[in-house]
Amino acid sequence: MKSISVLLLASLICLTGCSSWFNADSTKWVYFATEKNDKLHYTLNKFEKTEKGIAKIWVKTIFGKKIRLDEKDSTYAKNMYMINCAANSYKMNVGFFYSDKDEIVQKTTSSQPDVMPLILDRSSREFTFKPISTAKDIYFPILPNSSTEKLKEIACKQ
Repeated sequence: MKSISVLLLASLICLTGCSSWFNADSTKWVYFATEKNDKLHYTLNKFEKTEKGIAKIWVKTIFGKKIRLDEKDSTYAKNMYMINCAANSYKMNVGFFYSDKDEIVQKTTSSQPDVMPLILDRSSREFTFKPISTAKDIYFPILPNSSTEKLKEIACKQ
């Protein structure tokens, strides 16, 4: 009976330890909303707040359906949201669209100098790409009961 208990305990410890090792990325991204069948997650892993009160937070959007960009499929995107907490406004400053093989399919960027380093992949390599399009430098109002309002509540309380 003791050997069964020891074996059960060892298995339980292995399952707990091994599952966190296999799913290390799952603790980085925290689900916060669904928008048009897309699942939205945020991370505080690269969170920053500027002297001007701008909260910068990365959002990963897992698409409900693949989207086609430049003859390639994208299954998810990572975008840096810049939230002006005092003015209740936001913009997306830089973003990447990824394939199901974690390859960058397309990038957007802003000419605004107040940005974070473009380090997003699992190996922490820095990527530089010619931008396909430019994100708008305009901040948009945050609408009540929107996913962006939920994100503001998370980012601005940090």
